[in-house]
Amino acid sequence: MGSSVKQRRKFTADYRREAAHLVIDTGRSIAAVAVEINVSEQSLGKWVRAEKAVLGPAGEPALVERVSGRSWSVCVRRMPC
Repeated sequence: MGSSVKQRRKFTADYRREAAHLVIDTGRSIAAVAVEINVSEQSLGKWVRAEKAVLGPAGEPALVERVSGRSWSVCVRRMPC
């Protein structure tokens, strides 16, 4: 008998971000894009929500305050500090 266990796929952060932008930038539905790129609607929905949180309400990268010991720095989330 063959095993019917599906192996879980892993996606890079870049792939997840690009997939999210297929929805964000084009205005297409999560369902349509998910079918096109063969991922679950649930996964793509999470990626879209996460990317929208990074972009902020104006659609630009949000500023994030990072605490390192006692010093403060402000970084753009998509760029390394």
